[in-house]
Amino acid sequence: MRFRVAWTVSIILVAIFGLYVYASHFITIKYMIDISSGRTKTVWKAFPFYTRAEIQDTVVSQTLRDDNFIPDTENWKIDSEFTFINRRYSPHYHYHGAINELTNIANSFDFYKIDEANRKIFSRAMIRWWNSEDYSSRASDSPFWDMEHYVLSDKSSNSAFRNISEKANHYIAEKYGDLASEKNNDHSD
Repeated sequence: MRFRVAWTVSIILVAIFGLYVYASHFITIKYMIDISSGRTKTVWKAFPFYTRAEIQDTVVSQTLRDDNFIPDTENWKIDSEFTFINRRYSPHYHYHGAINELTNIANSFDFYKIDEANRKIFSRAMIRWWNSEDYSSRASDSPFWDMEHYVLSDKSSNSAFRNISEKANHYIAEKYGDLASEKNNDHSD
């Protein structure tokens, strides 16, 4: 009798674990980025239904909206995906890390006190980079990384600038100044 009870409990536990693993692939959360505007979207899905989608503005999308630089179409790309059992990031997506980069940009805009004109220029540079054919998710290829590296390095003369805020603003205006005159929706290469 004890053997039957133990066997039955074992089968039930294995079945519950199997259902857990099976169901984990059907309950997902996707983090997406609209590479046309810089907005983010979080999608909750319970197979086969999308249960909820939440779109949020970011510092890039808000800056572009304030500048009337609004795209005609949405172009959502997956940044990362979580499943019920696998709660880690999915770095195999082409735009993996883009949402984290948006957070870093927002922090840098505040930390370096980037002025409004240079925020607009840099936001356009990020949109252009995400939409370019040679986009890569490597951090070292990003305009953001390039700016950070320049501002924090000793390669340029620190004595030419009174502070890092001035240095960051100078870098953006110098590197991406041609984007200041770019017209609405004209951000594809």
